[in-house]
Amino acid sequence: MKFLKILFSILAGMSVLYGCTAINTMPIAARAGDTITVAVGSPDGMTLANTTASYAPSGGGSVALPIKSIVRLLPDQTSRAVQNPTHSYWELTNSSGHQPWLSVLVIDLPTSGLPVGTGAIHVSTTAEYPTIADHVNNVPINLEILPGTGTPHPLEYNIGLGSTALGNLNNIEPSHGIVTHPTFDPNATWPTYGAIEITLQFAADGAPPSSFQLIPEDISSYTGSQRNVIHKVAGDSLVVSYISPTGLLQYYEPRFTIVPLPARPITGPLPGTMPSAPPVVTQVRHFDINGALVSGPSLANYTVDMF
Repeated sequence: MKFLKILFSILAGMSVLYGCTAINTMPIAARAGDTITVAVGSPDGMTLANTTASYAPSGGGSVALPIKSIVRLLPDQTSRAVQNPTHSYWELTNSSGHQPWLSVLVIDLPTSGLPVGTGAIHVSTTAEYPTIADHVNNVPINLEILPGTGTPHPLEYNIGLGSTALGNLNNIEPSHGIVTHPTFDPNATWPTYGAIEITLQFAADGAPPSSFQLIPEDISSYTGSQRNVIHKVAGDSLVVSYISPTGLLQYYEPRFTIVPLPARPITGPLPGTMPSAPPVVTQVRHFDINGALVSGPSLANYTVDMF
């Protein structure tokens, strides 16, 4: 999608290196009815269900803005943003406990109710933000409304053989799934580990763990853990093991998502089945590099979220 490539390339150059909320929308000025994008930093758990946006003209008032999509951008693993230890990517990892992504709101501006002139977009969400970043709830994002009426971008792209198709942003949004992770505490003093094993128990009368695909996050470029992730199904339980040959596994690295199989198709809704209730973490074991059991965050420190 040429439109998305251009916008996301510019956004990545401006913001993904820092995971910060943008000062201005992209583009900086637009007509009522146009499509805009808003970079909103590196929140954890931002969804369409817990996020709203509104436009406040400089002259007063407020206009609700429909959020079309929320997508996450990740820097290339070979890029300077990831590989340079003095870069903000590392600071974001160390203050969030998750992969530093840039979340972007895509908004089709309403065709009426937006007065010509300057103003600011205000985003409200219950998502969590890294400790080094300002929460988007507290950061107005500037936008100027131009005269005239635009149209939403169709996201049309060339698919070859002289044919085109319309893009669907739903295909690059996070799928419905279950996120498991330990609570991140920037002041924690846990040691590093050779391995961490987490056991998730599913409801016996629900979707079995064998019907899910495991997708682990990777921040080993920051921690140096060189972690490997393996998993197995044991009855109604899923056992996930993180193993570090360097013994540098951080307590917060076992962060993973499981999504129903089969994976999301090109079009249409996700066909897999979500359980009626979240799985329960029933056991967490921590090992040093020699394979001996050692202390670590308890079961109470683990969170399981369905979205």
